[in-house]
Amino acid sequence: MKRLRINASKFRTDQRGAASVEFVIIFPVLFFLVGFIFLLAIDFFWLLTSQKAVERGAREAIVRLPVADALVEQGRIVNYASIGNVRAGAACQPTGVCQEIATFTCRGGEFLNADPAASCDQSRFQTIYDVVVQLAPDNIQPRDLSITYQDSGLGRTSESYIPLVTVQLEHTRVLRAFAWIDDFFAVGGPTTSIVAASLVGEHLGN
Repeated sequence: MKRLRINASKFRTDQRGAASVEFVIIFPVLFFLVGFIFLLAIDFFWLLTSQKAVERGAREAIVRLPVADALVEQGRIVNYASIGNVRAGAACQPTGVCQEIATFTCRGGEFLNADPAASCDQSRFQTIYDVVVQLAPDNIQPRDLSITYQDSGLGRTSESYIPLVTVQLEHTRVLRAFAWIDDFFAVGGPTTSIVAASLVGEHLGN
């Protein structure tokens, strides 16, 4: 019987196919890194454009009557009412001489009048939404946008309400053409991003 002899030194010096083996090992890592960088770039682009969009929306919101009709009285923004016998023009804070004005939020789409007390105005909301979508990604919907009016603490009795106006965009990122990449890399489903901008609205629409 013939014995099969294997020359081990020959295999140690044979480099044929080495490049293919290295490529098979490195390719998954390289593919993951390229995909991650691509998704990260998309996310940063979305965040930057969305941030500029809400900043522009906030600037628009502070020069118009509030979207919440609860803050509008006879075509102008409501005034601070004083507590007790306080002279007109007295600072509301820190003494607390003004009656508290509630915080109202108007969110678009099917949520527009989710808070009946706010009585959100569709046309005024649409005006601000149109400004936001000029810069925001094209798949933004009205339901992704919300406008909040919160007392800034800068008001005076018998004078116009001065709210802190916050325009917020909350959106679930969906990569249309590259959805399969997002599904491959995403953990826990699509990413929800929130961007917001706030400005003080003094003498809104007056």
